[in-house]
Amino acid sequence: MEYEEDDDAEDVKAGSFYTTPNGNNISFSFFREDDEQYHLTYPYKDIDINTIKYVMKDCGYHPTETDTPEFAENLKVATPCNSFVTSVFDKERFLYFLQYGIMFISSQIPEKHIMRYPQFFATRKIIKRLDSGGKGGIIWHTQGSGKTAIAAFSNRVIRDYYAKKDISTRFFFVVDRLDLLTQASIEFTNRGLKTVNCEDKAGFTKELNKTLSTDVGSKAIGEICVVNIQKFEGKMPEAKNDYNAKIQRIFFVDEAHRSYSSTGEFFKNLMICDLDAVYIALTGTPLLSKKERSNLKFGDYIHKYFYDKSIADGYTLRIKKENIDTVAKSEIKKNLEIEDKQLEDKDVYESDAYVKALGEFIERDFINFRLQNSDTSIGGMIVCRTNIRS
Repeated sequence: MEYEEDDDAEDVKAGSFYTTPNGNNISFSFFREDDEQYHLTYPYKDIDINTIKYVMKDCGYHPTETDTPEFAENLKVATPCNSFVTSVFDKERFLYFLQYGIMFISSQIPEKHIMRYPQFFATRKIIKRLDSGGKGGIIWHTQGSGKTAIAAFSNRVIRDYYAKKDISTRFFFVVDRLDLLTQASIEFTNRGLKTVNCEDKAGFTKELNKTLSTDVGSKAIGEICVVNIQKFEGKMPEAKNDYNAKIQRIFFVDEAHRSYSSTGEFFKNLMICDLDAVYIALTGTPLLSKKERSNLKFGDYIHKYFYDKSIADGYTLRIKKENIDTVAKSEIKKNLEIEDKQLEDKDVYESDAYVKALGEFIERDFINFRLQNSDTSIGGMIVCRTNIRS
C-alpha cells in the first residue's frame, strides 16, 4: 500500500494485508514497498487475451466480462492489490519469509509471528551491507516498532550468510540497563533462542572467546549472549580465535543513542574488544548534533523507519499533546516558592518542589482519566528529561 496523507491504521477498513493465524491473537500487517525501483524494474510478463478469457470461462464467468473498463483497470500492475502481490509473492521474497520470517512465540497459547515489513527490509539490508564489505551500521527504527525482534530475526539470516563462507558466528546483544537485560533475555528466549546472560566480566570474557555456540539445545533456533554495557568498564579482554578458527562476532547495540559517548570508556572498550566484529546499532533517536553523531561512531544507516510511518501502520500510538490546565499550573507555580529568578530551566524542572507538584498533578489526572473512561486497565509512561530523579 502507498502512504496516504493523514494515514491512520484504525481507519483502514479494506486493502491487502498479511498475517500468520494463531490461537491467541491475529494482527494484520500492511506491506509498503521499500524499494522505489522495485515495481518499475520487475520482469512482468504479459498474458494474451485468449488465455485470460479461458481462465475467466473456467472460473464460471462469461468471456465478454473481460471487455469492461473495470476489468481493464484491474489488470494494471500498479493497482494496490497487484502491487501487494508482486511485492510479497515474488518467489525469492516469499521463500525468504518462509525460511526467516516466521517465529513461534512461547506463551500460554503459543503464537506464530511473521516479520513486519520494516523488519523484512532491515534484515535484507544488513546482508547487503555485509556483502559490500561493510562491518555494521545503524538501524534507525522508531520506538516500539520491534527492534529487539529485528535482532532475533537477523540471527538466522546472518548465521546462514556466514555459514556459506564456512565461517561460524557468535551473537551479542548489548544493553545499558539491567531492566533491559532482563526484558531482552525474556524476548529472545520466548522467540526460541538460547539466551546466555553474562553475569560478570569473567563470564563475558568466556563467551567472547568461544568459537562455537556450545549451549544451543536441540529445540533452540540459535544462541545470543545478552550483556550489560557496564561489563565494558576498565581493562577489557581482546577476543581470541584459537586454532585460527574462522569466526565472526556480531554485536547488536541496543539504544545506541545512550551511554556511548565517543570519548567515553564504554564505547571505546566495546569497539576494541574485537576489531573484526560487526557492530549493528539499534536506535529510535540517533544522536544528530555536531558534537555527537551516531553515524560517525557506528557507521552509516542500514535502514530507516520513522515515527510517522509506524503510526500509519498501527505499530506505534500517536502522541497527543494536552496542556496542563490553568488551575494546576497556578498550583505548581505556587508550590515552587522560587526566589532566585536567574535559575536555569533544569534547576526548576529538577527541583524537589517541581517534581512533587507535577507528580501529584499527573497522578490526579491519570486517576480521573481512568474514571472517565471506566477502564482501570489503562496504563501510562512518564518520559523525563533526565534520570537524575529516578
